[in-house]
This record gives sequence, structure tokens and C-alpha cells, in this order.
Amino acid sequence: MTIYFSDDFETGDMSKWTATEGTPDVVSTISYQGSYCCRIDADNEGARYNLGQTLSICFLKANVYFDNLLTVNAYRTYILRIGQDATYWGYPLIGMIYNNNGTVVWGLRDDYYNNQWLSTVQVQTHKWYEVQLEYSGTPALYVNGTQVITGTSKPPKCTRIGIGGSNAERITFYIDNVIVSNTLIASVYSVTRMLTLLHSSNQYICRNLVSGYDVGVVFLRIESVPSNIPFDLEMI
Repeated sequence: MTIYFSDDFETGDMSKWTATEGTPDVVSTISYQGSYCCRIDADNEGARYNLGQTLSICFLKANVYFDNLLTVNAYRTYILRIGQDATYWGYPLIGMIYNNNGTVVWGLRDDYYNNQWLSTVQVQTHKWYEVQLEYSGTPALYVNGTQVITGTSKPPKCTRIGIGGSNAERITFYIDNVIVSNTLIASVYSVTRMLTLLHSSNQYICRNLVSGYDVGVVFLRIESVPSNIPFDLEMI
């Protein structure tokens, strides 16, 4: 697995990003891991990072927390973006939330071809989500390790990633642990489910269960392993 970019905001600022739009804050009032995360609470507010190369496959993952949700029908808020270097966001592939007749759900949007797809999975406030956006032949959005929606089109190039963006209703949400990779990044939720399954089957954890995945992501949920399962951290 190749990591193209990551930011856990523990620098206390947005210095790892190529540029910011609006004034996203790095705050210590809440975080998924560590002491800091990024807060977005205005329209067209976020940050972008230029990859410096064109990718045919890209995965963008982050942890997201919502203070409040959309109340106006058909309004959407952009969370994660993958696209190309161009005027105004580069017309990207977007992982978003959307008010669908009063129910806020996860959605996927191709801003280049003006297509969007909505899931039936509802969004809740005051909990951390693990969200992953896939740019590939079949673009997709994953929430807590589960694919919730797929699309049928995507922008022609992947040269830039971003967080935030369109947020006309100005809801407040937080982003932490941003990672960009060339493969699906291991979900801490998937690993936990696998460990539970192994435990119920009286099997042992083998080295290749987590081999090749980001160490930090897996280590976050080590505490969730039942105490009677042998687990050697040297395996990671």
C-alpha cells in the first residue's frame, strides 16, 4: 500500500495542505485520536492537497463527526473530494451528506458529469464515523467499513484531494485522520468484526490478517480484542 498523504492535525494547523478555502480551524475541543482535528462550519470552507501526479485509483479516508445536520430538503454538504486541478474545486468526485425529504443520508456525487447517488443509510450527530471515498472504475463510498453506495461515473482525472466544500446550510462538522492511498484502507470496524469472528470460532489471529495495512488505523482498536485472544503487536 502506498500512502500519498496523511494528516492527523497534530501539528495544530493546516500546514500539510496545499491550500485552504475559507478558514477551516484546527481545534482541540474534540478529536478522534490525539489532541486536534479540523473543524468546518461555513460554506465553501475546506482544504485541498495537490498529489503531484495523476492516479487511476485513489482512496481517501477520514474520521468525521457532526455537531448538527442539514434541515433544508435537497441541501448537501461535501465531506471528502477527489478530483483534478482546475478552477473551483476541479469538479470532483464527492463523498457527502444530503437531506432527502427530511432524512439526512450519505451520498456520492460526480460533479464533473453532474451525477449523484444517494444511500438509504442515515447520518447521526455526536458520533465519529469512518468515511472512505473510492475513485476507481466503480466509484464508491464506505461508512464504518461498509460500502453504502456506488456510482457509475467519475471525473476524468485524479490529481487532487480535498475536505469540505459546499456547505450552504453551514452545519458544523469535524474531520480527523485523513489518509490517501492506492488501495482500500483497512477499516478498524472491519478488523474488529474479523477479530470477533475469529474469537467465536476458537481460531487464532494470523499475521496476514493485518499485514499491509496502515499500522495506526489497526492499532486504534487493539483494545477491542477480547483478552483471551492471543495478539502479539509484533504481528502488525
